[in-house]
Formats: sequence, structure tokens, C-alpha cells
Amino acid sequence: MRLSDVLKSITGSNDYNEVEKENKLLNVVKKELGIRRPEPEDFLAVKYRSVLNEYDPDVQHLKIMIEKAKREKIDPSLVLALVAQESSFNERAVNRNRDSVDYGYFQLNDKWHKQYRSNVEKHIEAGIEHLKWCLDTANGNEQKALSRYNTGSEDSSIGKKYARMVMRKMRDISRNLKSMKGFPV
Repeated sequence: MRLSDVLKSITGSNDYNEVEKENKLLNVVKKELGIRRPEPEDFLAVKYRSVLNEYDPDVQHLKIMIEKAKREKIDPSLVLALVAQESSFNERAVNRNRDSVDYGYFQLNDKWHKQYRSNVEKHIEAGIEHLKWCLDTANGNEQKALSRYNTGSEDSSIGKKYARMVMRKMRDISRNLKSMKGFPV
């Protein structure tokens, strides 16, 4: 696959005559990921990273989140908005509750979830699997699923407020991603 084809699949733009722009993008992706031959998913992870720049997320972890979300047929923007809300992309985030502790990117509760504090990839998988379970339980209703993710109930007022915050972040991420014409470097 040619670089211009990869760029077109990511940006949706047909303006790929500028070799310099392509080379700059390729160099950014190579530098961010430390790889020689990037795949389309690598470009997407770097693109999401630029949208989430305020959090300074680890691009390798973003790539894992995006790939796992896609495998589970979940919008990656939803997953990333949830992580932004839960931990601000701090893989070492800890929140102590009265009788339990929430850990990591997804703030998985140690009372209900196996903890993978030393294995980020497994933690990401567990977080996305829990979100998938919440979505399945709510018949795909993202608002109810997010409420359940946060409080254990689809209809709690706290959960509904949380869901609105995550959905707002998700819309912002999606809008900013779409507005990146040609993926500026």
C-alpha cells in the first residue's frame, strides 16, 4: 500500500500531491512509534494523539486501545473519551474508595476486576471488555452503558451525569479528528 493510499484512508482527503507533507507525516509517525514501516493503525494512533494532546497520552497505549476497541466493534472515540474522563490518560491513576480501590487508565475497581497494574496491555483489554459488557447489557445504548460503567446502574442520576460528560468528550474527539484535513504535522 502506498503512503498516499494510507493517508487517504485516514484523512479522507484526495490532496496528496505534496510529497513533502507525506514525508513529514511519515517521519512523525516513525518517531512517535519508533518503527520503520508504519501501518494505517499507526497513523491513526498518532492522529488521535494529536487530538488528545492536552492529556499527553502514550501513543503505543493509544494504538492498543484503538485496536482492541475496533476488535470489539466499539467506537475508539468512545473508549478514549472514557479513559480521558476516568484517568486523564494516567496509567498509574489510583482512586481510593471507602472499601475498594480503582486503578489505571480505566479505573477498574479491585473488588470486581482482576488488576493488571504491571501489565498495561491486559489492563486495557480488561477495561474495554468491561465497557463491552456494559454496552451489551444496555443493548448498545451508550448513555446507559456509561452510567453502568460508572455506578453499576443504568439509571442513577450520578451515572447519567457521568455519561453526559463522557459523551461530550467523545463528540469533541470525533469532531476534532474529522477536522484534521490532511493531518497537519
